[in-house]
Amino acid sequence: MVRLFQSWYPEPNLQRAEELRSCLTANLALECLDAVCLLLERGAVPPLQHPKLCCRSVPCRPTYQDFFCWANELVSSSLDLTLIANSDIFLDQTLTLLNELLQTKQCAALSRWDVRPDGTAVLFDRNDSQDGWVFRGPIREIVADYCVGIPRCDNRIMFELRQAGYSVINPAMTVRAMRLRRGSREAYPAELAVPFVPGPY
Repeated sequence: MVRLFQSWYPEPNLQRAEELRSCLTANLALECLDAVCLLLERGAVPPLQHPKLCCRSVPCRPTYQDFFCWANELVSSSLDLTLIANSDIFLDQTLTLLNELLQTKQCAALSRWDVRPDGTAVLFDRNDSQDGWVFRGPIREIVADYCVGIPRCDNRIMFELRQAGYSVINPAMTVRAMRLRRGSREAYPAELAVPFVPGPY
């Protein structure tokens, strides 16, 4: 089984909300994904119905730990793939290449490809930025009590993945995680008080 985990939140900007809906629609249409699992934030309602769509409500912006716990509830085989990604990420068939690339003791931390207005995409090639994390089999115990999408969260999770014994790879030239983002997410009050995830990085 290949499962994608993302969050869905009340987005007041209509253009931005439509971008997120487009990403969700693309992921649900992807044949190599067996399920798309959404954590619904703050009473959010899923924008559509689909046989592959699973939802669970959470009171606030989810942490990595929220995703890991739900993923481990669903993992049924050491061959299962779990992908956790930001809400504005959609995938393509290159995801199937992880069936051969990814080992149980590895995590694929994927850099994104930014989609331009003309439809082309360019790799955001920085070693301190990832937008998707892929695991095979049950996810190990990881210190992950901080939110996905907060500045420096990817720097912190990289440290914690290695602490948990994972070898981290980034096959972004082979496996494409596409980001559709022309707007920006509304900041939560709590995020303004704590503007970044603390180290170690």
